[in-house]
Amino acid sequence: MVNLRSQKRLAAAVAGVGKRKIWLDPAEQAEIGNANSRSHVKKLIKDGRVIIKPTVIHSRARTRDLLAAKRKGRHTGPGKRKGTAEARLPTKVQWMRRQRVLRRLLRKYREAGKIDKHLYHSCTKNRRRVLMEYIHKAKAEKNRTKILTDQMEARRGKNKVGFQVLKIAFSIPTFLGYSRPSCQKAGREAASDSCGGARGSCSGVKWFMYIHDFILTCLVLHLIALMLCSHASTIAHTLHHAFYFSSFSLS
Repeated sequence: MVNLRSQKRLAAAVAGVGKRKIWLDPAEQAEIGNANSRSHVKKLIKDGRVIIKPTVIHSRARTRDLLAAKRKGRHTGPGKRKGTAEARLPTKVQWMRRQRVLRRLLRKYREAGKIDKHLYHSCTKNRRRVLMEYIHKAKAEKNRTKILTDQMEARRGKNKVGFQVLKIAFSIPTFLGYSRPSCQKAGREAASDSCGGARGSCSGVKWFMYIHDFILTCLVLHLIALMLCSHASTIAHTLHHAFYFSSFSLS
């Protein structure tokens, strides 16, 4: 019997497969034994005297069917389980999957402009529902703070205007040549005359100044309200009354 070991090795090298995949025709052993080069082996393969066996097929059809059934929940009972629940699906893997989903959602919101970078970095919730509630609550609180700030700024501007008006109104008597000490002196003299010359023994001075300040304050507040409402004619009328009251209280 002819030894065809070298011919099988050459045929495997030429075909690029293993030696177990090479079939040599038993009826052509003499001719195959004379082949001592690669070109000669190629000619034998072309003539069909040396055959390359086909690849053995290992079907995965049954495996695919089983996996499809497991996805539906079949074949997963206690008798099919090997290993503890932690070994089968570690809590660390669950945590990583959950965090990746939430962070992907946050990136999507940030790119869409629904949240800013500050809110993005402050979101550290572990549940989707809790995260959504936190985002809505934070945005509502931010809007509320902005509205309150705007209201405070507007109120501060109004107060500033009011203070300017008060400053101008209370500087009118000084501008006209009158001052509070002179008012107090005039009030004391009037009260002392009414009390028979007993200075300090009557409270007329105090009440006189209280009434004077109260009426003047009411006029100034009315003037501020009219200025805020922009009634020019009524403002002029009120200023006339304020001038009249100031001169009357000093006479």
